[in-house]
Amino acid sequence: MNKRAIAAGAAAAVLGALSAGWLGVKIGQADDNLQGRIIPSAGSFSVSGQPGDRYAFFKGVWEIDGPEKNALLELVDYACFERSGECTEATATVYRNVMGVESRHLHDVRWSETKLTINESGSAMACREVVIVADFQTKDVTSITTDAPNRDPNCPVPPLEKPRKSRLIDGFARHFDERFPDRAKTKP
Repeated sequence: MNKRAIAAGAAAAVLGALSAGWLGVKIGQADDNLQGRIIPSAGSFSVSGQPGDRYAFFKGVWEIDGPEKNALLELVDYACFERSGECTEATATVYRNVMGVESRHLHDVRWSETKLTINESGSAMACREVVIVADFQTKDVTSITTDAPNRDPNCPVPPLEKPRKSRLIDGFARHFDERFPDRAKTKP
């Protein structure tokens, strides 16, 4: 079994049905085909259970608002449990024909009647903070990334000019809308 097949299998194990087979094929192609493109991956959102014992699952591709709209080649899958007050985030990222897969537990999670809020502090060596909001009624998942208030002067990432807003989208739908513009115009 070659490295590409192993990487695709690892992504499938971590991310379920997030199109790891397609990803494995694209990893083997030239960088020009991947840079600035969205990786097709199915998006979904579900919330179940009773207050105090709810769980939420959502997944897709982060799309940055603004001119960098399609810059993130990242598949994410969240599983959140109200009783434990935690979420698990599984991520697969592609950069220069290399795929990285990681999973982590997020502990700063708040539930309300209508939404779930996840606070990610100290990401990228205490450089940035991210707040993710999953709206149960609209099924929209958004995030706002800001520079950390006590930003480490040795941060490997440059400061943001302004807060960065992103939205979790269905990568398959976006991919097909880009490849087949006539389909996007005829959707109900």
